[in-house]
Amino acid sequence: MHKPDSGKTNSHHLLAYAGLGVMGLCLLAYAGLTRHYEHIHTLSALPLWELTPWLLGAGLAYLILCRVIQQNRISSRTMAVFLLAGLFLRLALFASAPILENDHYRFRWDGAVLAHGCNPYAYAPSVAIRGAQKEAPAQLADLGEQAGLVLQRVGYPYLRTIYPPFSQAAFALGHLIGGFSLWSWRLVLLLADLATLLFIAKILEHWSLPQKWIGLYWLNPILLHEIYAVCHMEVLLFPPLLGAMFMAGKGRSLAASALLGVGVGIKLWPALLLPLVLRIELKRPLRLMAGAALFGALAGLMLLPMVLSGLGDDSGLRAYSQRWEMNDAAFLLLMQLSRGLATALGLNWQASGLLARGLCVLLVLGWLAWLCRKPLMGPAWADAFLGVSAALFLLSPTQFPWYSLWLLPFLTLRPNWAFLILALTLPLYYLRPWFGAQGWVQWFDWGLVWLEFGPVWLLLIWQARRGKGAWEALA
Repeated sequence: MHKPDSGKTNSHHLLAYAGLGVMGLCLLAYAGLTRHYEHIHTLSALPLWELTPWLLGAGLAYLILCRVIQQNRISSRTMAVFLLAGLFLRLALFASAPILENDHYRFRWDGAVLAHGCNPYAYAPSVAIRGAQKEAPAQLADLGEQAGLVLQRVGYPYLRTIYPPFSQAAFALGHLIGGFSLWSWRLVLLLADLATLLFIAKILEHWSLPQKWIGLYWLNPILLHEIYAVCHMEVLLFPPLLGAMFMAGKGRSLAASALLGVGVGIKLWPALLLPLVLRIELKRPLRLMAGAALFGALAGLMLLPMVLSGLGDDSGLRAYSQRWEMNDAAFLLLMQLSRGLATALGLNWQASGLLARGLCVLLVLGWLAWLCRKPLMGPAWADAFLGVSAALFLLSPTQFPWYSLWLLPFLTLRPNWAFLILALTLPLYYLRPWFGAQGWVQWFDWGLVWLEFGPVWLLLIWQARRGKGAWEALA
């Protein structure tokens, strides 16, 4: 016997399949175009107005899917379709050409260097390029010959690597599996992605949250594009961060601190999450100190090879922390404020940039202190971890689309439209080289960038005025 609402049930399933189909077609069309233009290695020469609309279409279809997931019961059969479709799209994007980004060349070069027993922090890639090889050890020079185009296309080859040791280990694993090939690096990313999916399913079950929210993660087009199409590494960070959050929620601060230390070995920013973890031990100072010491030992071990290699002018870490700025919205306003302060204090332009970064750090730390004001229980842990990662992303001088993925594991557990909407707006970033080629980059930096992030800030302000929490904001 059919239930009275079976017609409505069938209609929302059809809408879900339609949204999934449109998103899939957009991503597949984009992947096909990348193969057609893979011979072009200058971003401004690519047909960006032809490529970007497919990513925007995938983002719009994803938001429709989110709405269907939000408002309706999703059957186990539909969930199976979601999972299979997500896996199919990942494997299909293995065949795409990563023409919009070049970070994967650095990953593959670093992995080869480590896999061959060399120190990836000791030399900039440029020393192994033909013509400069006399400066490199013989083993590194030989590796440079083998690397071919991979080495020649490394971005900023005059800078030594910025990526911590556990990231380097993942790069090396990709090289050990398939040499300089891109498919082996994508396979490493897929393994981390599958581990993340299992973690999210486990946490949803543990906190009695809807399993249908898995679709918010598994079908996110920013994840699919940034990890599989252009091969960024952010997904490596998700398992230790989710593990740290889960352990902290169970009161196991030492395990959580250790997992955050592992996270620092992939990216440095998870150190910001340590106060949230250690707060649960405020009444047990010995355990608090033990957690801090354990994290400090692991994080120090991660940073040691980078520091020992020096922080001179060719240090990627130094260059990134002092000079990198791209696709930023709120930070641009901080820069203007800082330049005014620097002028009033008689400081130079470089000092104004450091002042802006200092203001960014103070704002993030202030927000972190606010989040630490009361104990956390259950899903509130995801709210807090989401709050820290979101503040860091939204105030950062580098708001690359792949950095938005820092929010995604926690956003899946505590969905919020203010951040889900990034799936639609962030692909606009890829139009910036075209604006630059026309001499109109200021129109992007001061105008189009606010189409990316303006809706996020407006929705956050609206939610704050309504007093809604992150998970309620999806309702």
